[in-house]
Amino acid sequence: MDAVGSMTDPEYRCDRFAAASPRRVLASCVRPWPLALLLPAFFAFCAYAANDSLPVLWTARQAHKLTREEAARGYPIHLERAQVTFFQARPSGLFLMDATDGIFADIRGDLVPNLQAGDIVTVDGVSGPGDVAPVILQTRIRILGHQPLPEAPLVSFDRLATGAWDARWVSVEGIVRSIRRASGTTAYDGHAASSRFNTILTLASGPDLIDVITLNPSGQDYASLIDAKVRLRAATGSRFNQRKQLIGVHLYMPDFSYVQVEEPPPPDPFALPVTDTASVMRLGVSEPGHRVHIHGVVTSTWGTQQFSVMDAKHGIFVDTDDSASVQVGDVVDVVGFPAVGDYTSVLEDSLYRRSGNAAPPPPVTLSAAQALEGAHDAEPVRIEGQLLYKSRSVAEQDLLLTASGTTFAAALPADAPQGFPADLQPGSRLRITGICFIEVTPAKTPKALKILLQSPADVVVLRRPSWWTPRNTLILSTLLCLMVLVFIAWNVGLRRRVRAQTRVIRTQLQEAHTLRLQAEAAHQEKSQSLANVLSLQQDLLAAQEKLRYQATHDVLTGVWNRGALLDLLHSEIERTLRSQSSLGILMIDVDHFKPVNDSHGHLAGDAVLREVAQRIGCATRPYDISGRYGGEEFVVILPGCGLEETHSSAERIRAAISSVPFMIGGCAISLTVSIGATIAGGCDHSETEILSLADLALYQAKSAGRNCMALRTSFEEQHVGRA
Repeated sequence: MDAVGSMTDPEYRCDRFAAASPRRVLASCVRPWPLALLLPAFFAFCAYAANDSLPVLWTARQAHKLTREEAARGYPIHLERAQVTFFQARPSGLFLMDATDGIFADIRGDLVPNLQAGDIVTVDGVSGPGDVAPVILQTRIRILGHQPLPEAPLVSFDRLATGAWDARWVSVEGIVRSIRRASGTTAYDGHAASSRFNTILTLASGPDLIDVITLNPSGQDYASLIDAKVRLRAATGSRFNQRKQLIGVHLYMPDFSYVQVEEPPPPDPFALPVTDTASVMRLGVSEPGHRVHIHGVVTSTWGTQQFSVMDAKHGIFVDTDDSASVQVGDVVDVVGFPAVGDYTSVLEDSLYRRSGNAAPPPPVTLSAAQALEGAHDAEPVRIEGQLLYKSRSVAEQDLLLTASGTTFAAALPADAPQGFPADLQPGSRLRITGICFIEVTPAKTPKALKILLQSPADVVVLRRPSWWTPRNTLILSTLLCLMVLVFIAWNVGLRRRVRAQTRVIRTQLQEAHTLRLQAEAAHQEKSQSLANVLSLQQDLLAAQEKLRYQATHDVLTGVWNRGALLDLLHSEIERTLRSQSSLGILMIDVDHFKPVNDSHGHLAGDAVLREVAQRIGCATRPYDISGRYGGEEFVVILPGCGLEETHSSAERIRAAISSVPFMIGGCAISLTVSIGATIAGGCDHSETEILSLADLALYQAKSAGRNCMALRTSFEEQHVGRA
């Protein structure tokens, strides 16, 4: 750590300044120090004096050990001498370390110089909660010089996975499993971790794998490092989910010069001695962690990244990046890394080379119970069973069968050119030929049997189901008996009811005529009363809706009025604070509107205001909120919009007003608008303060010559955009 200073001085300086008042800090700074050291200290003191309750953090360790709630308060941070361990402009990423610890700086949206790993810098910023650990925000950097990065402590994979080494400069050892260019931007919860400009090196230590993201702008091929035992230095980065929980780590290496080869790989991996499939992953047979070489015949292909191979003894599954050109019957040499599969060993990150063709080994005829014992995993087998049902998922098409009390599945890939025949009915007796695949419990004991099929031709129907099964015959006989009994009971009951009701029908007919007349009169009176009530109720609802509309909408333009705008802005600000999102606000003023009223009359001016409101509505999104703030001023609320989206919305509105003249009495009038914009997000401001900030930006737009927009994110900053 000589490159970044003493291990004890920054800690002492941090504790001393944290306990001192602003006056004592200023007195301690007035010393004959060089100006290059005095200015950063002065800026850090100003940030500290501005909020006496939040002391300045002088070391990376102090910032890194904050709780999430403490880091969110925005402690001022000043690292007087830190060293860059990894920097990438796109996607933005900056790892730093000083004599005490390492820390990540979130520089998205910040203007930072072009840095190199090893640069010695002075860093100013504020603390932020980060995703899994505190980070530096609002980063300002000044380069002091450059020194080689120091050696780093050797850390095992399991210790890295605890998260305790987050952002630190470490060394790791392992065997290179793969080296690939990233195909696109890889992100976790919306935060980019790598892009197509990076090369990703996968390192293995026993069963553990870790990805090392490194800069390789030239695109140089480092595939010769695969299967080498290496030691490399890199910064530790965290992987996290949407709940901000640690799910793993990445290493960020400046470039491949930080890789030290300890054991080189063999020059030709296919020159390795051939190992039989039964010996893969046996102790003492091959060098642990390194590739092995097998030779056999391809017995099946499954998807685009897996196939199975069998030699004279057993079969094995092979995982590779591309198995599209492999066919059943190909004689292949396979070089891959042994790994623990579901039940038997597999080869991962494999290379293969065809050397001829041969007849694949014949399948072994077994019962389902014998296959489930596991002795034939990854080998061709033939099993008979009775079909229970068919199913289909995103990944595969399945048949569920049973044989002598053992249930098993037969599967085709979902993207197979042909599916199972439609006439396969439950109850059919089938002969299944495919590759045995054993699914296991967490304790690695056989749990279920699946047969991987190459095509629908691997399913042979031995016997189709007969409808006249004893079960179906019994069901049909029972239904017929029930129908006869129900018919007899219904006939007897019907006769009794006819005799009983005939006696009362005559009396009821006489009474029914009188009751019908009375009911018709009562119904007519009730209908008239109900119609009157409904009419009054509809009139009341219409009046209420009209009053509500008049209370919340501008009479002239029909958009939201000022009172409704303030209520809606208040609700949107509260929602923004809850969701930690952004909110754009636009204040729009029609330029030189008074001459329109003076020259064409107030009726023409009213028509112009109505059309301005319509054009604003057409230039905004359906869920954006627009209203008349007063006079010729309008306000637009843009939910979920940051700086770029707010700027784009303002430009669309400005273009919609100025691009097409307004027709007034057959006369075309060209009008423009001035727009003041601001962003409400991450700060607890009232709607009045935010509107004041937008109004200040509007004043700035008018001062800049009108027909433009001005954007302010605070009362000190401004940005003016003009067509």
